[in-house]
Amino acid sequence: MAFTLAELVKAQHEALKAHDEHTLQVVGDAYRGLRSTLEDEAQRLSNLMARATARGAEINTSWLVREGQLNQMIDTIQREIVLANEGAYQGTVSAQAQALHLAAQEQSKLLAAQVDTKIFQPSIAALTNQIVGATADGSPLRALFDAIPGDAGAAMRDALIQGVATGMNPLDVANLVRNFDGISQSRAETIARTEMLRSYREASDATYQANADVMQGWIWSAELDDTTCAECWAMDGTQHSVDESLDGHPSCRCAQLPVTNDSTWPDLYGTGVEKFDQLPPADQLDILGPAKYAAYDSGEISLPDVVGRSSDPDWGTMRYERSLSEILADDPSANADWRLGTGFTAANVGAPNS
Repeated sequence: MAFTLAELVKAQHEALKAHDEHTLQVVGDAYRGLRSTLEDEAQRLSNLMARATARGAEINTSWLVREGQLNQMIDTIQREIVLANEGAYQGTVSAQAQALHLAAQEQSKLLAAQVDTKIFQPSIAALTNQIVGATADGSPLRALFDAIPGDAGAAMRDALIQGVATGMNPLDVANLVRNFDGISQSRAETIARTEMLRSYREASDATYQANADVMQGWIWSAELDDTTCAECWAMDGTQHSVDESLDGHPSCRCAQLPVTNDSTWPDLYGTGVEKFDQLPPADQLDILGPAKYAAYDSGEISLPDVVGRSSDPDWGTMRYERSLSEILADDPSANADWRLGTGFTAANVGAPNS
């Protein structure tokens, strides 16, 4: 049974979304014990504050430190965050490995829909070894997870001192503690999602290299809905050579759509710029925000203008959404064609960063 391009694109995004949700569930499960500890610590601190108030004690930062409650609570919570973090880290490494297989499977389907020749699979073992090297002790991924307990503990200490100093009652202080798991868990989720998606893209790139003789390039494919950022709307449908990688922002849901020689998919797919132009003004306003929308509506800026690219020594290049002030500060003579993709030829690889 032959599938339409729209059906194939939808299937890839749905498969990736399902794995993304699985990854978030793994992180959530790892942090379940932390939520229980926070609840216990919140109740304990609230009871201590209530009893001290009943005795006529003044609840202030000195009391918090003098009673030893602050250090004890921070130490207890940090220990739980370390445990939660390790579970999230191991879950991320596992999700990355699964993403390699998923990408090879999905990209092979997309290639097979365009050509009758044999589709070659990349070496999953080699890609897995790359992940092992990129996640070992001292690696950027390990360092990102290892930084969470200390950062979260320091943030909680500051928040508790501020809360007590400003006269928060025991119940409000307890709620402050209870809700703190969202900060460290949210950061772990962002790391896990971003690195799982990175693995998916690396396996996609490897599949293209394994089938380079039939490859023309790939199309940036965004999942366009009410949560899609302006930057991804702009990148949707842009054309790239097999030598490029999809360098989306953290937690970016975009995927690559392979294009074989003589394929009609580029014409059929269209572009996010064209699709965005067809949206109701109210939707465009929600996506761009008031200031950028006013500039877009007046013709002062175009949608591709919002796309920026930054570079990190550990993680390479990443796209980001530029501020209006950054866009307006552009040199009018600068060549910004790279924002729309380098095209299907390898000659344009190495386009300048913003």
